[in-house]
Amino acid sequence: MENTRPDSSDPSTAESKVIAANLEFYRQIADKYDRYETGTFDPNVQQSMEDDLDRIQAWLVTHGRMPSCLDCGGGTGNVALKMLERGWKVTVVDVSDEMLGLLKEKARTKGFSPRLISSSIERFLTASTITYNVVAFSAVLHHLHSYERVVMLAARRVRPGGFFYSNFDPVVPKRPFWARAFHSLDTAVAKLTLDPADFLPGVKRRLRKLFLPRDPMLGRTLASPGDLAEYHALSGLDDTRILHLLRMTGFAIVEHQRYATGIRAPRAYFSACEVNCASPERFQRSIPALAKARPPEIAPAKGGSVLASSGRRIRGGHATGCRWWDGN
Repeated sequence: MENTRPDSSDPSTAESKVIAANLEFYRQIADKYDRYETGTFDPNVQQSMEDDLDRIQAWLVTHGRMPSCLDCGGGTGNVALKMLERGWKVTVVDVSDEMLGLLKEKARTKGFSPRLISSSIERFLTASTITYNVVAFSAVLHHLHSYERVVMLAARRVRPGGFFYSNFDPVVPKRPFWARAFHSLDTAVAKLTLDPADFLPGVKRRLRKLFLPRDPMLGRTLASPGDLAEYHALSGLDDTRILHLLRMTGFAIVEHQRYATGIRAPRAYFSACEVNCASPERFQRSIPALAKARPPEIAPAKGGSVLASSGRRIRGGHATGCRWWDGN
């Protein structure tokens, strides 16, 4: 495992505080992540990801390429292992050594050897100049202090004709009060059914937050690392802004939808979305086919996606898959 985490980062910045919170958050939950994070076991989400990767592979192999992939915040390998099973060359960057350790063991038992890099995504994308056929995020962008900057950095790492793929992040809720209420209910049910040992401690943390002052830099009360690590979980991501940024860097949207999800049922208060882009100078004639690539009979029951084509003059590519939750 490679460690590119610099020692000279300024711990006083908001971004560094969020990175440090993610380090501690995943140190605490790494061992139970795969049984608690919906995206790792929900059959609809899993099938949707398989379909997306099959579609990407069919496109790249048709054009004579075996994908080289960067899985940003790859964690325990929810996306990376699926890529490896298809014979792709995979690099995984994650801030958590514990999560990467679990992925390393999973990969070893399957006979895979992905390149594992211990680093924050922000620092890796800023320092690296390597490009990939696929740059992927899965349930990652809402953990970042500035997801817009990361999207821009990631877009530059996509090779001409490659894919940007992201899924399972929350979008800005249309009804914030009800979104927060249902989020609290969903979390409580999940704790009771998936992590009962942490139910009462979780209640105590929530009660303690009522009496804690707000952090002036971060604008929130902090009772545990998760309050900062899940930075945009309640406020959501602005998916229209992400689409705009991708278009501005030369990506054309191939697929973008929202779908309902949550940790446990009832799950209809969340909605997610996915974005794909392709380079017009190479793929424009194929865009209609890509836009219709997910037939209704195989679409996830509570999900969807968006495909787009990218017209970059210097570095073309297409972005595939950004799912966001939407509290409605």
